[in-house]
Formats: sequence, structure tokens, C-alpha cells
Amino acid sequence: MSVNFLHGQPGLYERLIPDHEQAMGRFLAALLARYGAGPRLLDVGCGLGREVAYLRAQGYDAWGLDESAA
Repeated sequence: MSVNFLHGQPGLYERLIPDHEQAMGRFLAALLARYGAGPRLLDVGCGLGREVAYLRAQGYDAWGLDESAA
């Protein structure tokens, strides 16, 4: 079993890999609009949930699921 050092430390992950412009969320929203996705989304392995939060702010009924309680 491999261990990701950042997996259980979301604060450290955010400091090391910030996404202040919400680039990934914007990218996903563009893909969803281009391919006509419906309003309900599930992000499996959502990590910090940044993309889920962005998509919810854009009006999607987005939910995230992650193995890490942190």
C-alpha cells in the first residue's frame, strides 16, 4: 500500500498546491458546459473539495466523496 504524505494533511496540501484562481474548477465547468452535462455531479476522490465548491457556486448540484476524513 502506498501512502500519500499530503493525503491526511489538507492544510499543507493547500499551502503547497494553491489554486487561488480556481483554474481546475473553471476547467471542469467548461468541460461540463461543452459536453452538456446535467446539473447533478459526484466527484469521487474530491480531496479538498475545491472543485466541488466551485461547481456548486456555479449552480451545479455537486457533491464530493473522499476516503480521507481530513
